[in-house]
Amino acid sequence: MIIANYMTSSDVVLDVTEGPPHAVFRQLLAPLRRENALIQVESIVDDLAAREEMMSTALGQGYAIPHTHTAQIASPRIIIGRSLKGIDFKAIDCEPVHCFFLILYPKDAGETHMILLSRLSQLMMNTPLMERILMARDSENMIKTIAHCEKSLSAKPGTPAGTSDTAGK
Repeated sequence: MIIANYMTSSDVVLDVTEGPPHAVFRQLLAPLRRENALIQVESIVDDLAAREEMMSTALGQGYAIPHTHTAQIASPRIIIGRSLKGIDFKAIDCEPVHCFFLILYPKDAGETHMILLSRLSQLMMNTPLMERILMARDSENMIKTIAHCEKSLSAKPGTPAGTSDTAGK
């Protein structure tokens, strides 16, 4: 599964601003709202916030992977948000979040979201992706950077089997 296949340059928010989770999620969902891909944005915001209250999706090292399922989409999508300043999102290491990977997936997606979560975590922990995301000049450059880092991760010895295949979108 190639995570870059679930991202487009139109699904990038380059300047996420400080705010409570509801406000951050609204900013991250703005690209889908603009293309009328979501009908009930507030229900997704509420689902994401409820998930966040159970346990923070900020995994440390400056990134968070909020996620939820919805009947409003047919296939998984990853929306990327960047905050150069950083946002307090109750990360496990108490550091601000600079990069959000918001995953939306259909209710019948099976284990796809778990694979995407795992793959994104591997990518953030094992490549210089965070630094490169912070330096990306635009959304297209950001997507290319993610694809490049993912390709380099797949080429590393010891990459778990099944994570570098071409399945996916």
